[in-house]
Amino acid sequence: MWKKISLLLLTIMLGCSNMNQIESIKLELMEVDRSFSRMSEEKGVFEAFKTFAAEEAIIYRDGKHPFKGRDAVI
Repeated sequence: MWKKISLLLLTIMLGCSNMNQIESIKLELMEVDRSFSRMSEEKGVFEAFKTFAAEEAIIYRDGKHPFKGRDAVI
């Protein structure tokens, strides 16, 4: 019985920890999105994409084959 209760409490604690981590990630993503938006307004969309695109970025244009890598995407 105590093993089941301990396992249940551990599961609840881990779930709460994950929820805090998820919320933190959401806040960080929103801040990055705001920064991208500000840069788009100040320096243009091209500069914003050039700055924020990941090295391993992939984009599909017009249903054709994917463009892979930051240089190909921008």
